[in-house]
This record gives sequence, structure tokens and C-alpha cells, in this order.
Amino acid sequence: MMEKEKKEELPIVVSWVGSTDIQRMRKWMNYEFLKDKSPEEKEKYEIQFKESRTSPEPEENRKNGPIRTITDDIKTQKIYLLCSKEFSKYKDDIEVWVKRGNKSPVHVIETEVNDPTSYEEILKALIKFHDDYFDEKKPSLYYFNITPGTPAMQAMTLFLAGSRFIGSKFYATRDPRYASKDNRYYYPVHVPYTLPSALTTPTSSTSTTIDYDIRQDVLTHYAIYPSITILLTGESGVGKTEFAKEIHNAQKDSKPDNFIYVNCAEIATDPSTFSVELFGANKGAYTGLTSNRTGKFELAQGGTLFLDEIGEIPFSMQSILLNAIQNKEIRKFNDNKIIKLKNVRIISATNKDLIKAVEKGEFREDLYYRIAMCCVPLKPLREIAETDETSFKKLLDDTLENIVKEIPDFKDYAKVDDVAYEFIKNQNWPGNLRQLHHVLLLSCVDAVQSKAGKITKAVIEKQLSRMIMPSSKVEEVRPSEDPDFIPSNLEEWLLNKKIEFVKKALAKAKDNVSTAKDILGCDYQNLNNFVKKHNLK
Repeated sequence: MMEKEKKEELPIVVSWVGSTDIQRMRKWMNYEFLKDKSPEEKEKYEIQFKESRTSPEPEENRKNGPIRTITDDIKTQKIYLLCSKEFSKYKDDIEVWVKRGNKSPVHVIETEVNDPTSYEEILKALIKFHDDYFDEKKPSLYYFNITPGTPAMQAMTLFLAGSRFIGSKFYATRDPRYASKDNRYYYPVHVPYTLPSALTTPTSSTSTTIDYDIRQDVLTHYAIYPSITILLTGESGVGKTEFAKEIHNAQKDSKPDNFIYVNCAEIATDPSTFSVELFGANKGAYTGLTSNRTGKFELAQGGTLFLDEIGEIPFSMQSILLNAIQNKEIRKFNDNKIIKLKNVRIISATNKDLIKAVEKGEFREDLYYRIAMCCVPLKPLREIAETDETSFKKLLDDTLENIVKEIPDFKDYAKVDDVAYEFIKNQNWPGNLRQLHHVLLLSCVDAVQSKAGKITKAVIEKQLSRMIMPSSKVEEVRPSEDPDFIPSNLEEWLLNKKIEFVKKALAKAKDNVSTAKDILGCDYQNLNNFVKKHNLK
């Protein structure tokens, strides 16, 4: 059983069959063919071979063509070789040739590629390979050798690295003439994932660049690949945990019980507690532990580990997490036995600006890039209301639906009238979805007590007026129609209002400061300095 598990952890090499490999194979075949020939026959055949550029040559380590440069050098689980129509006649010979340097199974796949320079034919062949042979649960096992084949084959293989073969490794081989101690015969090619720029560009935690089309794109195209780490950013209450669960549920074979939630702020009190919570501990590993304790990483095998508030982990402890994510292995507390991690999807969340934290030396840059392969900034509720009413209406309806699931007795009361809807839409909602949920839940209670058929504006106003928010946000919650309203901190209130109007002007001007200053009727230099100071672009 152990031998089988070890074999299943070996890499799977994938490569096109190229002309250089065919030529090198034929040279060896000709060498073998001439072994038993007389001098006269050798001379005759050598002339023919020379004309076809396949002069006899014996096998030579690391000079057996691009495919065998890698397959001769490493142990593999299996080898897939994609073959165009042109080389399909060599199918059996290729298998024998590659097996001379590697004893694992060799599968030569005859594709429908007639023209090895046709991007369309090559794309179809690679997609068919993906659908027939690629295991999306274990993408990191696949080693793609991109050197063999035509430039079109290389280009399309790399192109699909960012959409179909996400999480796999890509290698290129070096011409033996240029290989040396410092320049290995083959080397990794690091391919950035071709996700939409809004998902990969580092943004502040309050960024509002993402729209719901991209959010759906994450669920449809990227959630199915567990090897992609995802960082969710945004203000408190925007629904990061709920979206993390949606991503988890979009994975194949996902189950509710292997979505493992971790509040990093709670467990990062000291290195020992942090390690025990994440990696577990065996009975007796520390005083008072009377039974084995399973860590969060192990519980998340085959599922999702959701690291909420990851920005709260002290710098001194971040290396503990980095090692586990980077090496895909853990050790239980006070235990040297290595536990390999299999298919643990990492989703992290924060309301902090991690880019600034990296710049200040408060967050490790290497950890950031490990957890933020795909960065998804979630919009605050107020901006969704301003820019996408359809999505806002859906969020409102979903919130009411969830309330009914929590308390079925509210079924006939969990709806808002038109006036209340407009009022809700025009509030700032500093607590975002969480605050909206609480206000609507309490409003349902009022609606039940008064036997009203719907939630009214007056009920929403009452609940908002009773809700105590942090002092810096109290003014935002007060209904703007209140004629007696006076801000408790005038300077802060004015600054927030100025930021609000500048943001609106920039949105209308498509982030062009020169156009925005005409909308606002102010000086360009002062506006530009204000935008830079408050990171409004």
C-alpha cells in the first residue's frame, strides 16, 4: 500500500513529440541497425543516413533529445507523449525509445493535429488531452516539457497553463552545448496565471474595482482548481466568509464538513498555540493533552482551509504558515513525522491592506504571493447600491431569504415595500452585509409584532437609530433627512464627505483627474494631491 502511495506521488511528464526527438531516435535506431552489418554494407547505409541527417549515433546521457533529457533524469509515475499525424508512424518506436531511459508506462497519444503550425488544431488537441487524461485534483503532479514540438505547440501549451493546467509545473530543456554546472540541462519555467487583471493586481483592502461579473468568473472558472490560492479583501461585513463557502462549494466533490474555518487573530497568540491549532498534536505532546488532536490542515484534506483575518498573524509566526503552504507538508506539534498535504485549497481573507503591510515589513512578501495567487477585492454594500442595482437587489433578497431559513415564522414578513427599499439603497451601511442582515432581522421582528405585511421605511429607520456603530461611523448611519443632525466630529465628517464626492467624480471621469477637477470645479494640483494622499485611484 505504501509503495502504491509513493508511486502515485511521482510526477507525470507530458510532452509533445518534436522533430529533434524523432531525429535523435532514428540516429540511435540506425546505429543499432548497423551493428551486425559488414563494412561494405555499413558504408552504403551510412551514405543514405547522412543524406537524411540521421547518421548513426549511440545513446549518450543527457544528449538523447529534449524528451529524454527529463525522463531519463527523474522517476515518474507515467509519461504522456502527444503526437501529431506526421509522427504517428513512429508511435511504437517512440515508446521503446523513451522506455530505454525510464521504466514507467509511456502513453503515446495520437492527436488530430495535421498541421503542427495550426494554433486551432493544437488547442483542440490540448483541450482533449485535458478532458481525457488530466486530473484536476492533482495538477501539481504534471510536469510539462515545453521544449519539444513547434513554436505553436509551445505557445498553446503555455497559454493553457493559465486556464486548463493551472497548478502544474512547466520545464524547458537546454541545448547540451550550453549546459554547465550553473546551467542545468532542464529548468523550471514560471508561468503567471492568466487571471483577469482585477484578480491579480494587488489592491488595497477597500478597493472597489471588482464587479459581479468577475466574482462569477472566479466561481465558474477558478474555484474548480484547488491549487489556486485565493485572497479575499474588503471591509468588515462584506461577506468574505460567505463567498469563501461559495468557492468551496464550486469545487468538485466538495462537502460542507471539509470547509474548515480558522480565525487567525484568535489562534496567533503564541507560536505553540498557533502550531497546535493548525497542525495538531499527539497525546502527551504537552502537559494536559490526554488525547490526539487533529489540526486544521489535516481536517481540510480534500477540502478548503479558510484563513480569516490572516493579516492579524504576527510577523514572527508567519513563517510557520508559509512553510506548510509552500512545502505542502506539516509536522504535528513536538513531532518530527512529516504529514503530506493532499488537495487542501487555501482561501484567506483580510480587511487590512496587505500590500502596505509588506512595504512596512509587517507581512512577509513571500507569504503574500503564496496566498494571493488570485486576489478578489469585494465591494462594500454602499458602492454596489450606487453602481449595480441588480446585484444590490439580489443581495437584499438573498439576505431576506437567509433570515427566513433561520426563522421560518418570518416567511410572510420578510419583504420590504418600495419606499423602504429606496431608503435601504441610499444608506451608507458601514457594517455592510452583516449590518444589513441584523437590521432586516430586527425589522422582521417588528413586522411580526405589528402584524404588518411588509417591512416599512419607519421600521428600518428605527432599527438604524438604535444601532450603535464605532464613533467614526455613527454619522454615516443617521438618516440624512434628520433636520437636527449635527456631526460630533465636524472635521472628520467633512473629510469623509469630501472623499465621497471626489470618488464619485473620479468614477464619472473614469479616474481622469483632469476631467474630475472640471466636474468638481476645483484646482487640478490640489485635487491630484488629495487623490494621492487618500489613495483614491
